[in-house]
Parts: sequence; structure tokens; C-alpha cells
Amino acid sequence: MPDNKKNLGQLLSSSLPLTVASLGRLFVIFLLTAVTLLVIFAVFWILALVLMRADNPQSSSALREAMRNPQIIVLGIFCILGWVMLAFLSGIAAIKIIQSVDEQIPIGPITAIQEAAGIFSAYLWASILVFIRLLFWFFPFLITIGYAVMQALRSLNRNSLDPSPFMGIIENLPIGVKVAFGIATVTMTIAGIVFMTLYAYSALSVVLDQKRGIEALAYSKKMIKPNFWRFTGYWALLVILFLIITAIGEFMGKLILLQMPSTLISALLKLFSHLFSFLTSSYFVSFSYLLYREFQKEKSSVVEEAK
Repeated sequence: MPDNKKNLGQLLSSSLPLTVASLGRLFVIFLLTAVTLLVIFAVFWILALVLMRADNPQSSSALREAMRNPQIIVLGIFCILGWVMLAFLSGIAAIKIIQSVDEQIPIGPITAIQEAAGIFSAYLWASILVFIRLLFWFFPFLITIGYAVMQALRSLNRNSLDPSPFMGIIENLPIGVKVAFGIATVTMTIAGIVFMTLYAYSALSVVLDQKRGIEALAYSKKMIKPNFWRFTGYWALLVILFLIITAIGEFMGKLILLQMPSTLISALLKLFSHLFSFLTSSYFVSFSYLLYREFQKEKSSVVEEAK
């Protein structure tokens, strides 16, 4: 095994200059994504208002009528699909930017988006395959959550849809079946978390190594499996560090902005929140990229040693 593995501190310190060097291009992608998203939602609301034909579209009755309009529902679905596609494209483009800076052949944001569009279908297919596999393992958990939500709605007397058929089936099950289902739910949820971790680099392998479909899932599993606890531990510590920094930043921000008018404070906090989200997501992409390359290098070293 290679004895020059990078520890968490080394990866964190290496991620910072890579993020800083990529920041300008990533910010352009961030702005393009935000503007496109605003345009999508603006078009949706304009078309929705035209279809509603209501004097007061803000009223609750008008909104209820809108939710029953099939044209508005279809429009909303297309809007959500556009948002998902945009999120995927911007994510792929960000990875391409980080890769190009790391390999010292930097590309522009438009080129990155064009390259992202070229592999979008393969990226989406790998993501769908991961989703389908995880859905199998998390299915009992989702049923449990659905049952809990229906129970809560029943207790609050706010269930406009009668959940009695579903509730009746579950409530009439023998106690032994309920216990077995509970054990299966816990076991399959834990297994789902494990598989979710093993498939974490499926999408990255599509972008960085042109893997496709099942091959991308197998490649991710092969890389992460020998480093499972290291991968999980690194990301857990990074998320904890992020939460601590977020809490400190929020506290300090409120202290600094305490003397300002409330409307200005609210606007500045939203601005800082979006900026902080952009900076942290950029850093996470850099860290994920470097950890992927580190596992890849270690895997290659093991193969070379075996020869």
C-alpha cells in the first residue's frame, strides 16, 4: 500500500488555493445559473398568471384554483425539471473548471458549460441508476415516513385526503409483521447509507474519467470501498467544521449588523448567506475533486505494486 497518503489537513489546505484560483470562473457560472433560474421562474409566474385570469392572484382561493389547473401543473413540472437540469449543468461545469485549473489548462465558463452539456445525458443516467438502487434500500424507510406523516395529519385533523386505506392496511397487520418490518427498515436504511457512500463518486467518474452507466457505479464502489471509513470520516469532519464556521459567522454577522435598520440587516444577511453558500460549495467541489484524485492515485499505486 502507498505510504504517502494525504491526511485531512493536507487535503483541506490543498483545496483552498485550488478554490481561490477557480473562484472567478466559478462565480461567472454561479451568476449565469442564478440569472437563468430567475428567468425560468419569471416566465413560469407570467404564464401562470395568464392561465389563472384572477383579479387577485395572491388570494388563497385563486391559488387553490391554480393548483387544480392541469396546465399550470404541467408548467410547474417543466419549471422544476428546468431547475434540476440547470443544477446538474452548473455542477458539471464547476467540476470541469476545477479540473482545468488543477491540470493547469484553465478553460472559460462558457467552454465549461459547453463541455458539461456534452456529457449531461451520461451524468444524468448515472445519477438515475444510483437513485433507483438507493430507492430499493430506502423504500421501507419512505413507507415509515409516509405513515408517520399521515398519523400527524390525522392527529391535527388537517388531512384533506383520506389516508384510511393505507393506514388501515398497516394498522391491521399482526404485531410480528410490524416488528419484522421495523427491523427490515432499520437494516435496509443502514445498507442504503452504505451504498449511498459507495456510489458517491459515480457522477464524478462520468465527468473526469468518461465512465458510463453501470461502469461509473462500479468504478466509484471500487475506489471508495477500500477507503470507506476514511471517506466517511473526512466528510463528516468537514461538515462539522462547516457547521461550526457557519454558526460563528452568523453570530459575528448579527453582532456587526446589530446597529443597522432591520430591513437593511435582512438584505445584507441574505446577501452574505448566498455569498457564503457559493464559497462553501466551491470549496466542497475542490475538496471532493482532490479526494477523488487521491483515491485514484492510491488505487493506481496498488496496481503498480501488484505487478
